[in-house]
Amino acid sequence: MGRPITGLEFLERRVSDYLCEQLQQLGVDWERVEVAPQRANILARLEGTPGLPTIVLDAHQDTVPVDGMVIPPFDAAIRDGKLWGRGACDVKGGVATMLAAFAKLATEMPTPRPTVVCTFTCDEEATSLGINHLTASWSANGKKYRLLPTPPDIAIVAEPTLLDAVVAHRGAVRWQITTTGR
Repeated sequence: MGRPITGLEFLERRVSDYLCEQLQQLGVDWERVEVAPQRANILARLEGTPGLPTIVLDAHQDTVPVDGMVIPPFDAAIRDGKLWGRGACDVKGGVATMLAAFAKLATEMPTPRPTVVCTFTCDEEATSLGINHLTASWSANGKKYRLLPTPPDIAIVAEPTLLDAVVAHRGAVRWQITTTGR
């Protein structure tokens, strides 16, 4: 967490492109909001029954670099019934889960149902640029997202928590300290 990620190979553009293709095939209302060069938030919305809450299904698109990994990061090996590989837990598995759940809702159209907005945010691993951009849009001066102009009533965030319910999410404080002396 908090490591700088440089180089186009680490940015989410290809993941964003893939998500947009999937949402296009579903035939749902979606938008791509460029947050920074090569980095975009992807949103899709299923309108629900009036008066019911708006629920966000969120997963971030980026994954930490492979340096320091003690497993082959690109093998996608199954050991002890678990998938091991880069991003399997944090959080490509979450992206797949949110997209699959959203697709199921889009194709089965249960009623009544809440409004469901799927958000795939960029740059969670380093600076949380994507989610900060989205939440800033809800301020009085923020540029509004077409599909989520106001805060949701409920958000389900695909982060690995060992199935523990979490009612808050991390923050970060970064320090650079220089000391002198002996």
